[in-house]
Amino acid sequence: MHRRKLGLGDLLLVVVVIVWGINVPLTKILLNQLTPVQIIGLRWPPFALSLIVVLLLTQREWRIRRRDLWWLVLLAVPGVAANQFLWVIGLDSTLPSRSSLIFSSAAVVAPLLAPLFGGAPLRRIGWTGVGIALFGLYIVLSKGFSEGLLNSPTSRGDFLTFCSALCVALFTAASRPFIRRYGSVTFTTYAIVLGAVFIAPIAARSALRADFASLSLVSWLCLGHTIFLGGTVGFLCWFAGVHRIGPARTAVYQCLIPVMAVAASAVLVNDRLSVTQLLGAAIALGGVLLARTDVGAESNNK
Repeated sequence: MHRRKLGLGDLLLVVVVIVWGINVPLTKILLNQLTPVQIIGLRWPPFALSLIVVLLLTQREWRIRRRDLWWLVLLAVPGVAANQFLWVIGLDSTLPSRSSLIFSSAAVVAPLLAPLFGGAPLRRIGWTGVGIALFGLYIVLSKGFSEGLLNSPTSRGDFLTFCSALCVALFTAASRPFIRRYGSVTFTTYAIVLGAVFIAPIAARSALRADFASLSLVSWLCLGHTIFLGGTVGFLCWFAGVHRIGPARTAVYQCLIPVMAVAASAVLVNDRLSVTQLLGAAIALGGVLLARTDVGAESNNK
């Protein structure tokens, strides 16, 4: 049997798994000294500016049609602005391991929405994956059936995180034609910048009022990671990795991100899942991978 050698694309996606996985518990640590709105206000302006620089340096043609710009504005509101507020505020009220696993549901919700934007509907194997993923997620969130989903003290944060995942799923499904037309770097840069335009008026004043003098070295390191490593470096490695190995084979790496987040949360913030919850997490991620395999088969046939 021929084994595909791991190349530069795989290495880049491993970097993404690490920096995006540890971004969840590091943001949770940062919430000890900054409010969710302050974190968002401090992160997104420099993140957007860095992507603009990268776009101008790497893309020969980066302009988009005016009519498409208005569609991107509509996508940036839920896909970037609302997503970030819901995710960080939700993380403030839940545990990072739960947040990362709930957020991974975006990978199975997006294919469900794809037919609304010209994508192919899921086949039987895809629907099976969705059902398995939701079942595994239920085991995690209900602590192995020992409590109801609404009885948990983290239920508010869990709900907000799931709403964030829905925003990302909608953004992912609706972005397909624009990515094909302009490329992932150009499209994502425009979306991030437009999202930052909506975020700035809401979060800038709160961010400027942050007590920077009292921030610990750990908080500064966490902030630097979420802006540059979890932000710019993560996105650039993702784009480059997907370009090299293709979108279909990235499904495994997408599933490894919440695995990394759960492991990092256990080490960095002592957020440990029970054995039953770990089993549920494995079931959920297996379902995500199965559903993504269906999407991958569609991509390979085009």
